[in-house]
Amino acid sequence: MIKHLKSNFMIAAVFLFVSVCPIRANDTGGVVEGVVKNSSGQPVSGAFVKLKNAERRLTFMFISQAQGRFTADKLPPGNHPFEILQVPGRVLIHFERDHLVRQIFMDGREHPKDREVNWLGHSTGRWEAGRLVVDTVGLNDLTWFDAVGHPHTDALHVVARYRRVDQDTLEDELTFDDPKAYTKPWTVRQYFKFHPDEEILEDLMCEEHLLKEHLPKVIRGPRP
Repeated sequence: MIKHLKSNFMIAAVFLFVSVCPIRANDTGGVVEGVVKNSSGQPVSGAFVKLKNAERRLTFMFISQAQGRFTADKLPPGNHPFEILQVPGRVLIHFERDHLVRQIFMDGREHPKDREVNWLGHSTGRWEAGRLVVDTVGLNDLTWFDAVGHPHTDALHVVARYRRVDQDTLEDELTFDDPKAYTKPWTVRQYFKFHPDEEILEDLMCEEHLLKEHLPKVIRGPRP
């Protein structure tokens, strides 16, 4: 089915998907952890931390503990939208979070031998039996596989196989191979729902803090 999408939308195809199975720390919900600090960078205990789920119109309140640390657990899963764009020679994946853009080169090139490691790695792709097969290397070792903290090294090699299960469902089959960290490769699958009427929105973290603290400094300039 993806092959059909390729042939009909080669110039500027855009598909917006929303994750229906985000990675969570456990089976009872998601976990958000952090440290509350004041404007001087000192940890603050007893501060109220408010988390909002705009889609479900839910608000969660927590209080920071010793050293300003807080843990928000048993949170319901949220959505992580992204869109897929096909242009000549490349497939682009545009993520709403941080507005990251991942490039997948479709022109037959190989991975560069002198590549530098980075957050998204270097990806090449090809069409194979109706699936978009993406080969990725060159990832740094600064991320985890999940919220539990399973690590990986810069030797990680990921092969993703995308296919459209039906008109509204995208399957992503991922095979991970990291000989420095694990004894053998393993494969997982995740699924995403198609939302043709939605758009990627602006991703602005800590908006209240930006408006109160950073924006006034930008407007007035540095103090003498």
